[in-house]
Amino acid sequence: MRRNEQIDAKSKLGINTIIRHKKSRFLSRVRRLFTAATLTLCLLAAPVGAPAADPLLDRLHGIAAAQSGDHEKAVQHFTRALEATTADQAAPLLTARAGSLNALGRYPEAIDDATQALTLDPENGEAHALRGTAWRQSGETAKGLEDYKKAYGLGFRQEWMRDFMVANGVRVEG
Repeated sequence: MRRNEQIDAKSKLGINTIIRHKKSRFLSRVRRLFTAATLTLCLLAAPVGAPAADPLLDRLHGIAAAQSGDHEKAVQHFTRALEATTADQAAPLLTARAGSLNALGRYPEAIDDATQALTLDPENGEAHALRGTAWRQSGETAKGLEDYKKAYGLGFRQEWMRDFMVANGVRVEG
């Protein structure tokens, strides 16, 4: 193969890689938009601000509020959903509320919610990660690292979590 042919082959490879990456990003955006549109349609089915009759609707309102950055409202919706749900369905709601409580800087409450979620579902990697963040923000780095290790071991793998563990001397596999 001549030099010019080699350069052409390499540039085609690079272009194909770029196209695949852009296509992947595009499809990811389409999926997010579809999810947002579906959530919006569900939320339009009930009047906003009216008390929701079922925990699923409150959960959807809570998710929408959290995604828009209104974590106070998200906590209210998740709390109302928790009041109307059974204990066996509470773990995802407790986990979601712990995330909003973390965002509000209400770390002791986030720790409590994540701990309750883990009592119901010990394999909940997200709850471990959220509790780890709350511990870390409360100055309990060692407890935070333990929860991060558990979350990572359960398959809840976030780059920021891995970087934090490595920076604190934790050996991370994978």
